[in-house]
Amino acid sequence: MKRSQMPRGSPSGKQTLTRFAAWLGGFRCCQPDIRRGYSPADFRQELKDLYEKAGLEGERIVFLLTDTQITHEAFLEDINNLLNSGEVPGMFGLEDKQRLAASMRERVEAGGQVASKDACYAAFLQSARDNLHCVLAMSPMCVDIHISVNEASERFFTELCRRHYTTPQSYLDLIELYKSLLKGQRSATGEARERLLNGLAKLSDTNEQVEQMRGELSALQPVILEKSQAAAAMQAEVLRDQASAEAAAVDSLNALNKGDVIEIKSMIKPPPLVLMVMEAVCVLRGEKPDWDTAKKVLGEPAFMRSLLEFDKDNIPESIIRKLRRYVDDPAFTPEAVAKQSRAAQSLCLWARAMDTYHRVSAAVAPKRAKLRSTEAILAAADAQLHEKQATLRAVEDRVAALQLRLAGVLEEQAEALQTQADLLVGDTLISAACIAYYGAFTGPFRAALVATWIARCQELGIPVSPSCMLRTSLAPSAQVREWHAMGLPHDDVSVDSAIVAMHGRCWPLCIDPQGQAAAWLRAMEAHSGLRVLRMGQAAYLRDLESALRAGTPVLFEDVGETLDPALEPLLLKQVYKDANGRLLLKLGDIDIDFNPAFRLYLTSRNPNPHFLPEVCIRVTVINFTVTAEGLEEQLLGDCVRRERPDLEEQRDSLLQSIAADKRQLQELEERMLRLLREAGGSLLDDEALLSTLNNSRSTSAAINTRVIEAQATEASINAARESYRPAAARASTLYFVVSGLSAIDTMYQTSLAHVASLFNRCVETAPSAAALPDRLANIAASVTRAIFATVQRGLFEEHKLLFAFLLAAGLQRASGKLPEEEWAALVGRASGAVLGSRAPPGWSSKLCWGELLTSFQRLLVVKALCEEALPAVCGLYVEDALGTEFMTPPPWTLGDVFPATTARTPTIFILSPGADPTAELQRFAEANGRVAGESLQMVSLGQGQGPVADTLVAQAARTGQWVCLQNCHLAVAWLPRLEALVEELASNDAVHAGFRLWLSSMPSPAFPTSVLQAGLKLAVQPPRGIRATLARTYAVMADEAFEASPSRLPGAWKNLLFGISFFHATVQERRKYGALGWNCAHAFNITDLEAGMMMAHILLRDSPALIPWSALQQVLGAIVYGGRIIDAADMHVLMALLRRFVRPALLDDGFSFASDPAYSRPPVGSLQSYREYISNLPAMEPPEVFGLHSNAALAHQRGEARRMLATLAAMQPRAAVLSAGGASDTALLKQVAGIRAALPPELEHRSMSSSQDKEMADPLAVVLRQELLRYQRLEAAVRGSLEDLERALQGRAAMSTDLEQMSASLSVKQVPLLWQRAAYPSQLPLGAWLGDFAVRMTHMQQWLRLGQPATFWLPCFFFPQGFVTAVLQAHARKHKVPIDAVWLSFKVTEHPSGAVVPAPPGIGVYVDGLTLIIGFCKVRR
Repeated sequence: MKRSQMPRGSPSGKQTLTRFAAWLGGFRCCQPDIRRGYSPADFRQELKDLYEKAGLEGERIVFLLTDTQITHEAFLEDINNLLNSGEVPGMFGLEDKQRLAASMRERVEAGGQVASKDACYAAFLQSARDNLHCVLAMSPMCVDIHISVNEASERFFTELCRRHYTTPQSYLDLIELYKSLLKGQRSATGEARERLLNGLAKLSDTNEQVEQMRGELSALQPVILEKSQAAAAMQAEVLRDQASAEAAAVDSLNALNKGDVIEIKSMIKPPPLVLMVMEAVCVLRGEKPDWDTAKKVLGEPAFMRSLLEFDKDNIPESIIRKLRRYVDDPAFTPEAVAKQSRAAQSLCLWARAMDTYHRVSAAVAPKRAKLRSTEAILAAADAQLHEKQATLRAVEDRVAALQLRLAGVLEEQAEALQTQADLLVGDTLISAACIAYYGAFTGPFRAALVATWIARCQELGIPVSPSCMLRTSLAPSAQVREWHAMGLPHDDVSVDSAIVAMHGRCWPLCIDPQGQAAAWLRAMEAHSGLRVLRMGQAAYLRDLESALRAGTPVLFEDVGETLDPALEPLLLKQVYKDANGRLLLKLGDIDIDFNPAFRLYLTSRNPNPHFLPEVCIRVTVINFTVTAEGLEEQLLGDCVRRERPDLEEQRDSLLQSIAADKRQLQELEERMLRLLREAGGSLLDDEALLSTLNNSRSTSAAINTRVIEAQATEASINAARESYRPAAARASTLYFVVSGLSAIDTMYQTSLAHVASLFNRCVETAPSAAALPDRLANIAASVTRAIFATVQRGLFEEHKLLFAFLLAAGLQRASGKLPEEEWAALVGRASGAVLGSRAPPGWSSKLCWGELLTSFQRLLVVKALCEEALPAVCGLYVEDALGTEFMTPPPWTLGDVFPATTARTPTIFILSPGADPTAELQRFAEANGRVAGESLQMVSLGQGQGPVADTLVAQAARTGQWVCLQNCHLAVAWLPRLEALVEELASNDAVHAGFRLWLSSMPSPAFPTSVLQAGLKLAVQPPRGIRATLARTYAVMADEAFEASPSRLPGAWKNLLFGISFFHATVQERRKYGALGWNCAHAFNITDLEAGMMMAHILLRDSPALIPWSALQQVLGAIVYGGRIIDAADMHVLMALLRRFVRPALLDDGFSFASDPAYSRPPVGSLQSYREYISNLPAMEPPEVFGLHSNAALAHQRGEARRMLATLAAMQPRAAVLSAGGASDTALLKQVAGIRAALPPELEHRSMSSSQDKEMADPLAVVLRQELLRYQRLEAAVRGSLEDLERALQGRAAMSTDLEQMSASLSVKQVPLLWQRAAYPSQLPLGAWLGDFAVRMTHMQQWLRLGQPATFWLPCFFFPQGFVTAVLQAHARKHKVPIDAVWLSFKVTEHPSGAVVPAPPGIGVYVDGLTLIIGFCKVRR
C-alpha cells in the first residue's frame, strides 16, 4: 500500500495483496480484458483510456497485469516504456495530443505556467504518471529466471566480452515452452498410468485361466498311464522273437573274415555245395545265381558290410521262394557245407538265418499289428496329454513372460511415474528455461545458471531434481547416439545445444566458428534433401520459396550480425490460413504455401558476433563453439583410428550395435505395451500379443546379453583408447592457443579442420617407438612443431615471440606445471601476492634465490622489477619449456611453402606497410616455368576489377595457370564473391592440379573468415633484427645472382652485397627505436634493397677494375633510400650509416660492422657459407650496431614489454583479468569515485587576469590559449566519461561501447581509449597517468592565474613544436628581426630540475622536463 501511494509507484507482488492495497488506498484496480483475438492495438486502446482518466480526470488507478495476460511481446514493451519514460511511443497521435493539451490548458495556466502545447501535454503526462500505477504480478520463479539471465548476460560481457540480450520475447518463450512441455509431460505420465492399470487387470484374468487348464490336465493323466502299460508288454514280446532271429544272422557273419572271402573267390571250380551257397547268396542280393556273378559279388569292397546291413525286414516273396529251393535241399546244411569249405559254412548259416528271420517275421505279424493298434491308441492318448501339457506349458510360459515382462515394466513405470509426478513441475521449468534462455552462453555460464535456478526452486519449495539437466530431460539416449554418429561432438555442452536447436520456439541461429554445427545439420538433414543457401547469393529467395512449398529443410550458412529484412515473416513464423484452410506465409510480396515439415537453420562463423536485440527476438541464438572436452574426444578418435584402427573400428561397431539393440528393446517394449492396452479379450487368446511376448522375451534376453557383453567390451576398449589421450590433449591445447590469436589480429584465423589435419598427418609421420609413452611423446613433439611452424609463417614479427610464449604457457597450464594464479599474475596486476610466500630469507644468495623459483616465477619477478627485460626472459622461458627451435624459426620461402599449397585452397600474403611479395612471387614462378602475364596472371583489385578477377580465376582453374589477386582489402564490396569463389574451388573436383590462387591483403576485418581459415597464410613483413633480416635476404637470394660478379676484384661483389644487405637491415631496424631511430617513420622495404643491389651491379659493371665508392654512396643514399626521406636530420643519419657500411674498408680482412667482433664481415665463400655465418649472429643485437647508445634499448624494450603485456591481457577472458586484480562493478564504482575526487580543479577562461588579457597578443599567450582549449577538451572527456560510467554502473543509464571499453581498461589499470583520443601521447599506466595529468593541469592553472612562469615545463604541452615556434616569434618581435633569421640554441644551466628560478632569462626561456635517454650530461659549476 505504501508503494502504491507513492507517485509513479509500481509495485510487483501477488494479485490479492495488490487488490487489497488498492482498496485501502482508494484506487480503482483494473485489468486488461483478454478475449479471443485480443491484439496489441486493443491493449494500447485500454492504456489510452486509463491514461486519459488518470491524466485528465485525476482518477487514481492501479493497472494489474499478470503473466497469463501477456499474450504478445508488445504488451511488455509498452509496459517497459510506461515505467521508464511515462509514455508509450506512438500511443497518442497528433490530434490526440492537441486534444489532451487543450483539455489541460486551464490547469496549466492556473499553476502560473506558460500554456504552450508542449507544456500542456507534458502536464498531462505528469498527471497520468502520478495517478496511474502499474503492477506486474508475475510468477516469482519465472521472474527470477529472467533476472538471473540478465545478470548472467552482464557477467558474460564483463568476463568474455560477448554480448547477449534478453528480451520480453524470451520471457514469453519461457512461459509458452513451460506450458507446452508440462502438458506433454503430463500427457505422457497419464498414458503411462493407464498402461499400468490395464496391465495389472490383464494379469489377474490370465492367472484364473491357467488354474482351470491345470484341473483338466490332472483328470486325463490316469487313462494315459493304463494304455501305456499294455502297449509296453506287447512290444516286449515282439522284440524277444525278433531278437533271437537277428542274433543268429549276426553270429553267422561274425565267423566270417576277409580271408574266408578270398578263399572262396580263389576257387576256379568250386565244390557243389559251395556253389549252392553262393547261388543262395546271389538270390538274396537279387543277382544272377551263377559262379561268375558270385565271384563279382565276393570281389566287392563292401561285401561284408552289405551282408550286415542287409534289409531283412523287406525281402520280397519272390526272393524267398527262390531261396527255399536251396534251403529245402537236404544237402544244404551247415555241417555238409563245412566239409567242403569252412568259409562257405558262415555264408550258408547267413542264408538260412535270413530264411528263418522271414519265417519268424511272418509269425509275429499279427502281434505286430496288434502292437501297432495299441501304440496308435496310446499315441492318441499321449498326443492329447502332450497337447494339454504343451498348452499348459505355453500358457504358463506366457503367463510367466507376462509376469516377468509386465511386472518389470509396471514396476519401473510405477517408480518412474512417482518420480515424475513429484519432480515434473520443477524439472520441466528448468528445461523450458534452458531452451528459452541459455543457448548463447558457454558451458560454465550454462551450468551456473542451472545451479542458480535449481537452488531458487528449492528455496520456493518447487520440487525439482537436484541434478536436473536438459540432456537427461528431453533427449533420449538413442537420439543422442544418433546425433553423435552424424558428427555432433560428444561433450555435454554440444548435446545441450542440439536439444535447444530442436526444441526452441524460434529457428536456431548457431554461433559456429569451427563449422561443426553445420556439419552435423548437413548429416542429420541429408535424407530430407537439405538445401544450403547464403543470404548474399543471387536468387536465394527463389530457392527458399521452393523449399517452403516442398517442406525441405534449409540451412543458411555464414550469416552476419544482421539478417535480411525480407526474412522477417519467416523468422517470426507468421503463418496464417486462408479461406480454404491453406497454410500461407507472405515472403516479400508473394503469399507462399507453407509446408509444416519445413525447417530452417542458420549458422555464423563469427566467433564472437554481436547480435542486437532485434535479432535475438527473432531467432534462438545457440553457442556451438567447440569445447576443450569435445575437441579432445574428437582428436582422440582420430589418433586411435590411425594408431589402432582395429580398436576404433571395433568401438564404432560396438556403439552402433548397442544403439541398435537398445532401440530395438525400446520398440519391443512399446509394441508390447500397446498390444496389451489394445487387447480386448483374454490375453491367452491374443496370438499377436503372445507372439510379441515370446519374441520379446527371447529377443530381449539375447539383446540384454549382447548389450552387457558389448558394454564390457566397450569399457575395455575405452581403457585402451584412454592411453592415447595425452596426444589428443596436446593437440586440443594447441588449437585453443592458436584460435586465441584472432584476438590480436583478425587475419590470424586458423580453422579446426586445418589443425585436425595437421594432427592426423603428424600421427602418421611421427617417429615410431617400442613403448607407447615414447610414441605419444613423439606425436606430441611432432604436432607441436608442425602447428608452430605452420602458424608462425602467417604471423607478423612482433607476434612470433608472443605466440611461442603462449604455446609454452598453454601447454604448462594444461599439464598443471603452471598454476593459474601465477598466470593471472602475469596478465593482471597482482604479481606480488603470488610470490610473497616464496620470499627468500636474508641469508640466501642470488643463486639460491634462482633455484627457489621456477622459470615462470622468475619471469614474474622480472616483470615487477625490470619490465624492459620481459621479452628476453620470455624467450628464455620458451627455450626452457619448448626448446631453442621455437625461438629461432627459419624465415619462410616460397620454395619451402609451395609443397603445402593445393589447387583448391588459396595462399594468402598478409601484408604490412611497405611490404610487397610480388617480385618474390614472380621470381618463384619463373623458376617453376611460369611467366608473368601468361601462366601467372596478376590483378590489383580495386574499382571495377572484381569481374576481371572472377573471369581469370575461372579460366585458370580449368587450364592450370596461377592467379594472384593483389590488395584484396581495397575491394571490400567484392570480398563476398571471393569467399564464394574459394568455396567453389574447395568443392570442385575438376580444378586443374596445377592451378594456384595467390591472394594479398593488408589486415582487414572485412576479409572473409572462411577464406582465412581455408587458406595457407604467409605474413609479408621485414624481419625483426639484423640476423633475421639478413637471413631473409640470403634465403631468397639465388646462386646465379650471388655468383654473378661484375667486378674483377676478388670477392668485391660478395662483400659489397653483404655490406648493402647489412646497411638495409640497419636502417630498417632503427625504426623499432621510434623517434630515437628516425624522426619520421620511413617505409623502407625489400624493393629498396633489390634496387640498391641492381644499381651496385650496374656501377660495378661499368667500372669492373675499380669500385666507384662515391657514386655508389650517392646513388644508394640520395636516390634509392634517400628518396623516402623528407627529414634533413634523418638524411644525415642515413648517409652516416651508409658511409660506415659501404666504404673501401669493407673489402679489408677483419672489417667489422660494429665494435662487437661477432659482427665482423664474413669471409668470402659460397652462398651457403654466408647463410651459416648469418645463423650464428646474435639473436638480439646491441644498439651500438645501429649507431645508438646502449640506453636506447631501454625505451624500445620497455615499450615492447608493455605492448606484449597489453596484448596478453586483451587475449585473456575478462574473468582471468578481473581475478588478477581487475574490478567488479562495485569495485569499479569505488575506483571511479576515487578518480573523480582526485581530479584537479577545472580550468576556466574567465579566471585569466587582466594583465594576461592584455598579453593575449603575445605568441606565448596564444600558445596558452590553444593549450587550454586542448586541456579543457581532455578534462571534459575525463570528467564526462567518469560521470557516464558511474551512472551506467548504477543502472541509471545505458552502457555504451565506449563505456564498456573504458570499464575494461580501468579494471586492468590502463588508460581508457576514450581519454587517449583526447590526450597527449603517453605510455604511462593509469595511476601514473592520472598523477601526470594533475601535474600538467596544475602547471597550466598557475600560468593562467599568475602569468607566464619563469620556467616552462616542456612536457606539459600538447604541441611542444608550437611553443618552440612561439618562443622564436616572440624573440623576433621583441628585437624586430625576421623570424627566418632566428634559430634556437641550447644551454644546460646550473639549476637542478624542479628548482625555483627567480626570473626568466633576458633572451629566450627556461625549460624543464627534458630527459637524456641515450647519453649523459655533466654540468660544470
